[in-house]
Amino acid sequence: EILITSGTQQAISLIALGLLKTGDAVAIENPSYFYSLSIFQALGIRIYGIPMDQEGIMVEKLDELVHKHSLKMIFINPIFHNPTGRVMSAARKQALRDYATRKRILIVEDDAYAQLKFHPATDNSPLKMKDSAENVLYLSSLSKYLGRSIRIGWMIAPPAIIEHLASIRQQLDSGLSSLPQFMAEFYLNHYAKA
Repeated sequence: EILITSGTQQAISLIALGLLKTGDAVAIENPSYFYSLSIFQALGIRIYGIPMDQEGIMVEKLDELVHKHSLKMIFINPIFHNPTGRVMSAARKQALRDYATRKRILIVEDDAYAQLKFHPATDNSPLKMKDSAENVLYLSSLSKYLGRSIRIGWMIAPPAIIEHLASIRQQLDSGLSSLPQFMAEFYLNHYAKA
């Protein structure tokens, strides 16, 4: 259920190539630092913004988009959102999970910043943590903690999705570089537990 990638950007590219097709519609937070915009545009995927308030994306506005554009996926950065820095509330996380499960829409959770919390009371738990319906594709990376040159990320998703996207990744590249993997392992074993 885990696919190692060369960062979250590669994971999003694999999702776009393997799970979406030309003409599909996806939603992103508005505002959003959506670094994969060019990938979606090149594939002819339509992108719609979901308005946010202090608790995160507004589920009622998402519902309007779903009915108007038949959304296939929702791409979000719920913990220390870029560019607002907001953290989605626990109630909003639950409402979003429930809604996406009911509507059978996948959520792609980009969790690039959760470990950067400065206040111990901040709830930085990912949506994936309570995803009993296996409706959340969880993406994360070490590049925000170790620097941009450490291009190691991962995706947690149902086995069928992981197998499909791993096959696509194998066709696109000959595998991940070993050095960043060793560096990531060292960091996770010696520093991430502190």
